[in-house]
Parts: sequence; C-alpha cells; structure tokens
Amino acid sequence: MDLPVADLADKLRSKFMELYARRRRIGEKFEGHVMLPLVVRQLYAMTRQLGHLNTEAGGRDEAQVSEVTASHKIIRHVVNIKDHVCTCREWQVSGKPCAHALALIITCRNAKMEDYLDPYYSVYRFRLAYGGVIKPLPDKSQWVRVELGFKVMPPLDKRDVGRQWKNRKPSRTREASLGAKACGRLSVKIAWVLAIGLTLQSALLMEQRRGKCVCLFKIMHTC
Repeated sequence: MDLPVADLADKLRSKFMELYARRRRIGEKFEGHVMLPLVVRQLYAMTRQLGHLNTEAGGRDEAQVSEVTASHKIIRHVVNIKDHVCTCREWQVSGKPCAHALALIITCRNAKMEDYLDPYYSVYRFRLAYGGVIKPLPDKSQWVRVELGFKVMPPLDKRDVGRQWKNRKPSRTREASLGAKACGRLSVKIAWVLAIGLTLQSALLMEQRRGKCVCLFKIMHTC
C-alpha cells in the first residue's frame, strides 16, 4: 500500500493497537495456567513421534540419546534435563525441549512439560509483553497543527534500480574487448583509405584528429 508517511504511520499504529488488544484478551483466558497451553500441547504431540530415538540413561537427570537418520546413520547426543541442555543445542536456542530431551523426559515418573520450558513461554511473560496500551487517535483532520519553523520539501525523484551507468567503470576484460573492436574497425578504415589512394601518414593523421586510438600492430599488419 503506497501511502504518505503520516498516513502509513497511522495505519501501522491502528494495526498494532488491534494486535495488542487481541493478545490481551487471549492472555486473560489463560487463568490458572503457568505456561502457554499451546506450547505445552505441541510438546505432548511431539512425544508421539519419538520412535526413531533410543535412550540410554546414565544418571537420574542425564542420558545419551541415539538417533537413526533417514540415511541410516546413527547420531548420538547427550541430554541433561536438570540443566536444560542437549548437545544438539536446540533446547538452549529455542527454550523448548528438543526431541532428544523429550525422549528422556517421558521416561521420568509424573513429569510435567511446564517444568522444562523457558520462562519466556510463561503466561506471565505473555501478558507482560502485551500489557501496554496504544491509545486511539482521531482522524488526520483533527490533529493538532504544529509550527516546525522550517518548510518540509517533497522528496527527491527516485533513482533507477541498479548502479548508474555514468558512474560505472568498465572492467579490464571489457576494456580489452572494446580496444580490440576499435582496432579491428581501424584496420578496416586504413585498408579502405589505402585502396582509394591516400598515404598511410594521411590516414593516421585523420584518425588522430578524430581522437581515435591507433594500434600500430594492426596498421603494420594491414600494410
């Protein structure tokens, strides 16, 4: 949508105002929950897809989990559910238990997924993120006029996409190709000049006056 700057900013403000209000209403429905229910349901759904993992417990809170890939390659990771760490690093980055961690968590008695989630996914943090209220505003015709002390001019014309040709410096290969073409054309001109009876010195003088480059090798070869 191509709008003036003021109208575009007002449109974005309205969008964010509606978004924050909608998220606040969602947060009010999470009464009694510690973590976001949607994230908890996702983790329980992932526990039904762990058939390709083999868990070998090494202690109460840590184990090694072997994973069989699609190419029948076995990869082994170490999981520590107390420190929320897995050597695949997905748990540390996302804040949610990875598949290797879930394979160990489901072996624990009375395990709750909420205990293994980062506080980022808590209902408290969700409400805090969208707790701010963006105030409604009247339309543009009712805005307060402010004297800036200077005149705001319209923006300059847009430049064409890409690098400007007049500022472009040709590469060495392009210069060489252009020089070869010029020398080829020059040799043809000299051959034509000689055919009509002019001397080689007259032909060189004509080309120098025109500002053309002269390739001596081509001239000697033509002669």
